[in-house]
Amino acid sequence: MKKRFLVRLGVLLLLAAAAFVFVLWWTTPNHRINVDSFKKIKNGMTLDEVVQIVGVPPGHYGAPSKNPGTIYLLASDAVLDPFKFEGTEHVEEWHSDVGKLMLILNKEHIVIAAQFESYGDDGLLAKIRRWLGLVQVQ
Repeated sequence: MKKRFLVRLGVLLLLAAAAFVFVLWWTTPNHRINVDSFKKIKNGMTLDEVVQIVGVPPGHYGAPSKNPGTIYLLASDAVLDPFKFEGTEHVEEWHSDVGKLMLILNKEHIVIAAQFESYGDDGLLAKIRRWLGLVQVQ
């Protein structure tokens, strides 16, 4: 009787673990709006090349805005001022739960400068996804 109980308990725990991994996989974002993608972006790239790196077109892909944490820059300024760069035609932005990626582009859609504002801690589920290898990497 005790052995049967332990087997059932083991099967139940295994099913619960499988369901948890499935939920993590199912809710994994389909974008790569993060510091790792930002580090691949170089001045002189086209907007299309950046979209290929990030995995989605510019837009909002997470919860409403959070307060910025660490700011990573491809330019030498402390914080990017889009109108400070000569040849600035427009700005494109990607927002996610992890942070905000901003590109300053010229009229040929070439990157003049880029900035990534990290929103700090990813959260427990994001850390577990990374640990299980469920995060998209290009």
